[in-house]
Amino acid sequence: MSPTKNSQGNGQASNNSDQADESNALRPEVLRKLRSALSKLRSNAFKEVINAYLHEAESRIAQMNRALSQSNLPELQLAAHTLKSSSALVGAAHLSSLCQQLEAQVSSAVEHRINLPPNVYEMFSQIQREYNRVEIALVSVLAEE
Repeated sequence: MSPTKNSQGNGQASNNSDQADESNALRPEVLRKLRSALSKLRSNAFKEVINAYLHEAESRIAQMNRALSQSNLPELQLAAHTLKSSSALVGAAHLSSLCQQLEAQVSSAVEHRINLPPNVYEMFSQIQREYNRVEIALVSVLAEE
């Protein structure tokens, strides 16, 4: 993913207020518990899990994008569910919550056999933005390892 663009949209790195937003993209206590549990397995297990999450999350977001473009509600629901669960594991609580909301909207549409509500596209955009914040925060955490 690319760096957050500033308000002029010139592609430069985030300003200080954006960086503060990125710092609260993760729950530090969840990361601490995860690091502690994984350190008992082997020294680099935490890095491996975070890198696997980042790779998998990008795949799930791409899957959601495809599913939206093809109006494939079951695939969209599955991708949102998977990203919800893995995001909670790494402490990305807000991203997990957004995915849960999207999953619920899609589930309701599938259950009632209706078309996708228009707000689902905005929800997906929010997920993409939040994932960008989470990615930056996790890369920062990995750099400190």
